[in-house]
Amino acid sequence: VKVSNTLSKQKVQSQVKLMYQVHSLRLVHLVLTEERRKILVLKKLEYQNITYLSLRINVVFHEVLNMAAMWDLPIVFIVENNKYAMGTDITRHSAILDLQQKAVAYGMDHAQIDGKDLFQSYYGFKEAVDRARNESKPTFLDVITYRFRGHSMSDPAKYRTKAELQDEIDRDPITRMKNWIVENGLATEEALKALDDEAKTTAKASIKFADESPFPDESTLTEDVYVDWSWDVE
Repeated sequence: VKVSNTLSKQKVQSQVKLMYQVHSLRLVHLVLTEERRKILVLKKLEYQNITYLSLRINVVFHEVLNMAAMWDLPIVFIVENNKYAMGTDITRHSAILDLQQKAVAYGMDHAQIDGKDLFQSYYGFKEAVDRARNESKPTFLDVITYRFRGHSMSDPAKYRTKAELQDEIDRDPITRMKNWIVENGLATEEALKALDDEAKTTAKASIKFADESPFPDESTLTEDVYVDWSWDVE
């Protein structure tokens, strides 16, 4: 979706705020410069008053951070830092390993969060979201995580050792949270296993329902894909 290339700061802010009123996942492309080169990919989640951005770390990435800081846009920038991206160790492609420091050049609030710790994730994200909602300020979050499998079915993940993988599996956030719940007497191992079994049964039933259901009509292909814009676009 192409937006006029003569946008003012106020108009961009008002347009971003309008997006907050939309629920469910949105993928929106905004071309903001005269050269039509700066692209923001906005992934709209189910929460009002906050926008999460998914960006590659390249020229566009830095242009967007600079613009968000200059214009006080209420955005939470999230680096899903799994150490390897698609398959290259971060030590081989980044001059700094503490990626939150990329926000320093733009005077932007920033933090590193252990994405494998539920409580640290909750409070870290809450602080950033509150800043966006209450102060209309952006935040840059370097969220440390890990993936146990390759980037895709064709990725054998030979760029890491079995010992490293096992160490990360031992720190699985679901397992860590389960242990915390049991240790603090909030539920028993048996009760959690029953919940797990129930969830697996529900998932299998959902897959069976999907497999046995007819394909949706082609007319629904573009439903819930784009925002219903309130301004003129091409």
